[in-house]
Amino acid sequence: MDIFMRRVLLLCLILSLGGARAAASELPMLVGGLSGDFRAKALSGAPPIQWRVDAGSESAEENSFTLNAHAPGLDFQLSVVLPRAGSPGSWRILEGHLNTSEWWAILIDSGLMAEMPQDLRLTGELQFAGKGTMINSHALGSVTAKLRGGSISSATQDWSVPRMDLEATLNLEEAGPLIKSFRLTAPRAEVQGFILEDLEVSAVGENVHDLRVETATVSLFGGRVGVRPFAFDLKHPEILATADLEGVLLSELAALIPESLSAAQGRLSGSLEIGWSAEHGLQPGTGSLQIRRDSSTSLRLAATPDFLTQHIPAKIEWIPALFGPVARWLAVNHPAYETLRKIEMGEMALNVDSLEVALYPDGAEGRVSARVAVSARPEKSNSVEEVSFEINVTGPLKEVLLLSTDENVKVGVKSK
Repeated sequence: MDIFMRRVLLLCLILSLGGARAAASELPMLVGGLSGDFRAKALSGAPPIQWRVDAGSESAEENSFTLNAHAPGLDFQLSVVLPRAGSPGSWRILEGHLNTSEWWAILIDSGLMAEMPQDLRLTGELQFAGKGTMINSHALGSVTAKLRGGSISSATQDWSVPRMDLEATLNLEEAGPLIKSFRLTAPRAEVQGFILEDLEVSAVGENVHDLRVETATVSLFGGRVGVRPFAFDLKHPEILATADLEGVLLSELAALIPESLSAAQGRLSGSLEIGWSAEHGLQPGTGSLQIRRDSSTSLRLAATPDFLTQHIPAKIEWIPALFGPVARWLAVNHPAYETLRKIEMGEMALNVDSLEVALYPDGAEGRVSARVAVSARPEKSNSVEEVSFEINVTGPLKEVLLLSTDENVKVGVKSK
């Protein structure tokens, strides 16, 4: 009897973790109880789980078992009904609570989550519910897990989700457990100093190892960012996907780079490749952004002396400089100089006709990490019709829109 009850306990534990094999097809009537402590060898730092199995038959045709398991941060109760004639049985999770803060740390310390950032922190209480049948030695059915008001973060990768809700459904099938659905929502997230809002991620299982992320959207810089569907390997979690940016506010970007822009209006749209891994964290890839044609776009530079005027002389000398004072006396002011000076000092706004940002995180041909090209018309000028400038950024990608005064800037002026 003791051996049989231990087998029932093992059956219940396996069922609670998502997959099981039934006991023998024909059983005697059983009444009684058994209890003890369980230690998982793979979870070296886990506390012992106190368990008890009670067997009691409510009818002459079936045996029923109830498993209760308790440990710090864990409460679990499972009911299993096995007909003695060998017909299909049933199982149901009566109670399931797991404190993720305690048990996630145990998983990390045990080395079972080696593919994830080792400082990843998960908090909140998971609640489990589920039921199913026992057919042909297989436990079939579904388990739902819900997390309300949890959080997740990684300090080394500089990202966090302070509050989130999560719901996932696991189907128990003959081929193995399959994540049927997954949905995560969060009002706010922080990634490398950037604030993201209204985060939503949904996914479905393609097989026992792979998820297909169908929706991943977030509000950023006053616009919306949506990631195109991509596959996610549960055994080797990495992300390589394309994000579409729609309606990003230039004013929000200007606030991040006060060294370059004092004011801006309009919206940008485009796409950007993004990657993530436990080793490297979030990494931007190649991409491009352009102004939306349906929005009025303008910008005003922060005071940046010589940004534009260094490329043209203040005066035009009509006769050779060897004539000395005479050459200087006969020189005339460059008609575009004063307009460019006002633009570079932030005294005159630019009405933007085109603005394009191209990103090359690994360097275009190994030299350029980003290229910013602007074509605009001065707000008020009798001498300059159009100003265009192109900035090639060779430093870190975060300096994409920082204005430079070196040889990486090209300026063009079209006079009236």
